[in-house]
Amino acid sequence: MNDLLASLRARFLDRCVGDLERIEKLCERDALHSEEMQALVHRLAGAAGTFGFPVISDAAADCDDALAQGQAPDRSKVERLTAALEEALARRAD
Repeated sequence: MNDLLASLRARFLDRCVGDLERIEKLCERDALHSEEMQALVHRLAGAAGTFGFPVISDAAADCDDALAQGQAPDRSKVERLTAALEEALARRAD
């Protein structure tokens, strides 16, 4: 079972590479209040905690909460999420 969880965790991190790129592009386009952003952070909020990344989950949930209230997340919240993703991906390389 540990091998399965490790494999799923590795796949999650692989997907985070693309998620990080998508978030950065949404920031560049000033599209933080988009359906794409909402779907992305909602998925990250749920999945990250499952695979042992509570900081990513919490940061994504903060963005998701803002979007659920009809507001774009603050840049500081998005920066917290991107930093958490970058840290998790850097640790993967170690």
